[in-house]
Amino acid sequence: MICLRKSIVAFAGWCGSACGFGRSDKLRQSILDDVSAMLEQLRQEQWTSHNDILSQSRDELDEFRSALSKLEDKASQSENNLVALGQRLTELTCLQEQVAQLARTGEELRADLRETEDRLSNEYSKQLRENINVLQNDLAALRKEYADFSRGIANDHASRNQDIAASHEQLTNNLAALHQEYSNFSNGTSNELAVLRERDDALRQDLANIHNELLNTCEVLGQSLDNFKAKIQLRLSTELSLTKHWILSQRTLLAGPAGRVARSAKKGSCAARAKGKSIQECYQELGVMAPKACKKWRQLVDVNAESYEGLPADSCSVKGHPMAELFRYFLTPYLIGGTVLDIGCGPQPMPSYLDGYPTALIAGIDPVPPKSKHPFQYVHGTAEFLPWKNGDFNTVIAATSLDHVLLPDRVFEEIYRVLRPGGRFIIWTSFVEGAKKYDPYSVDIKPVDKYHLFHFGREWFEEMLGVHFRIEEAVHMEFPGAGSFYSCAPRQENKAIPEKDN
Repeated sequence: MICLRKSIVAFAGWCGSACGFGRSDKLRQSILDDVSAMLEQLRQEQWTSHNDILSQSRDELDEFRSALSKLEDKASQSENNLVALGQRLTELTCLQEQVAQLARTGEELRADLRETEDRLSNEYSKQLRENINVLQNDLAALRKEYADFSRGIANDHASRNQDIAASHEQLTNNLAALHQEYSNFSNGTSNELAVLRERDDALRQDLANIHNELLNTCEVLGQSLDNFKAKIQLRLSTELSLTKHWILSQRTLLAGPAGRVARSAKKGSCAARAKGKSIQECYQELGVMAPKACKKWRQLVDVNAESYEGLPADSCSVKGHPMAELFRYFLTPYLIGGTVLDIGCGPQPMPSYLDGYPTALIAGIDPVPPKSKHPFQYVHGTAEFLPWKNGDFNTVIAATSLDHVLLPDRVFEEIYRVLRPGGRFIIWTSFVEGAKKYDPYSVDIKPVDKYHLFHFGREWFEEMLGVHFRIEEAVHMEFPGAGSFYSCAPRQENKAIPEKDN
């Protein structure tokens, strides 16, 4: 547009120059009319352009007012909407820049108008000034509205800041109150700790006194225990000596003219080789027969295996055990060249009561795995499934092992099966007075102690034993816990039994 004006001015100047060279008035008038038409067209174009700009500015102002109204509604909702308000402020800043851009555009328009006024008539310049005044008035009104809105925003910010300051003051007061409460609590805790320290010192002193008293008491008890142990050992030695003398005197009654118990075994024979189930197969079948009891019995087997580790001195089959020596005296007359089966022989290499007997004639069975190799035939199995044929042994021994089996009735039946006619079943066991009769097939069964599912009662033990055996000799120790010795012969009327697949 500016270039067009410059062209018109140049053209007018050219016309003026041409007129100066003597052109006719008619031509001059024609040129002036053309220039007037061109200026009128230019004025109309500029007026339309200014009206479009003002209309666009008013539309933008209406949109801006609508956005401000929405922002004012949202600003009253909560303090958290301040972030959104800040974004709207950013938009306002953009609008302000647009207004500034409009102002700059107005300045450019004013400069253009001034330049046009210099070259056009006063009539057109006056109209342009009026339009510019209207535009300036509109811009002034827009600035006033923007100033009013800015003051409203500033007032809202001031109100928010006052609320924040009041909240901060309240929080400060609450924090001071908490500090005071903590200080009071800390002082009270310090006092309580001081009291507790005093009590702790008193308790320490009491414990020291109790410790000294316990040391003195233990020393006295140790001396009393040593005296009691000496008395027990003296009494045990006396009892064993008397029992040994009685057993030896009974041997003269058992022995014939040759001084020995007759047996049908031939010297030089060997114990039959075992052929039967593995230990795992035995466990599986026992689990079917007595599922509840078997599970608990398996646990007790593991406990007994641990107790045998290192050959403890209190094991009944270890050499030097007083009752093992006494049982040896009782057993010896029955070990005259025959094959021997030891039920529950233990994991140690050789039971003391069989020491010196030919190992080729000995077989043993125990569910506890061995710690070292046995010098005789050893089977890792259970007495409920003896892996030998009918009548393979002259003597069967059960030394403190019958109260560790799972099914004693089946064990007695198996011993009866493998024992030869005329053989002997030698037992070393102990009784608990009033012990309840054992039922391994019960669904409600509990171990009686750490090592046993049951304890024998003498009455029902002999009743169960009498199903297959006849008691020939019995020695009952009066000393507590010493046990009883039995020598039993099989009942021949029951001897015809079928071979079992063990």
